[in-house]
Order: sequence, then structure tokens, then C-alpha cells
Amino acid sequence: MKNKNFVFALTILISTIVGAGIFGIPYVIARSGVIPGFFYFLVLGGAALLVHLLFGEIVLRNERKCRIIGYAQEYFGQSGKLLIAISVIVGFTGSLLAYGILAGDFLKIIFSAFLPAVGASSFVFTQKRDQS
Repeated sequence: MKNKNFVFALTILISTIVGAGIFGIPYVIARSGVIPGFFYFLVLGGAALLVHLLFGEIVLRNERKCRIIGYAQEYFGQSGKLLIAISVIVGFTGSLLAYGILAGDFLKIIFSAFLPAVGASSFVFTQKRDQS
């Protein structure tokens, strides 16, 4: 059972990282350019790696097994717990918003082949606005 939980946690972590990377990295590089995009990739990737390594050290050196909010409360008190809780909620909400926007774009691309009005809706609205 212990290995099964580890595999479940690992697959969730890998799917989140790979999923965000597939959608996020090409978008950032396309919007910012190749040189700044790779700079962001290296700096933010290094920061994320550092945060994960530090969290791993905390888990290994602590005898209690709890989540990040519990560790924040143990080391930083109630204010640390509140800060981490807000950070986790904002982070998950932002990632869900990004995935929702991308899913809408993908659905528009897929259904525009079957329903031409779906793909042309933005074109129709811009044409009416430009004529007035």
C-alpha cells in the first residue's frame, strides 16, 4: 500500500508539471521571444526545483508526516499557515483558470470544423462592430 500511494502521488506531480509545461512554455516563448523565454525557463525552473528540494528536506528531517500547510504552521506559526493557505488557493485557482481558457480555445478549434458558426462567431462580432 505504501508503494501504491507513492506511485499515485508521483503520477499526479508528473502530470501536473508536464501538463503545465506543454501549455505554458511554448506560450511564454512565443509571447516573449526565444532568449527571454529560455531565461524565464531557467530562472523559474531553478526556483521551482529549489522549492521542491527544500520541501523534500523538510519532509525528510521531520518525524511528523503532514502537508505543506501543517509544516508551515509548525515552523512559522499561524501566520505561516495562513500565508501558505492563501498561496495554495491562489495558485490552484490560477492554474485552473489557465486550463479553462486553453480548453475553451481547443474546443473552439475542434468544433469550428463541425459547426462553422462557432469558429466564425468572433469574426461576425468584429465585422458588425467595424461597420458602425
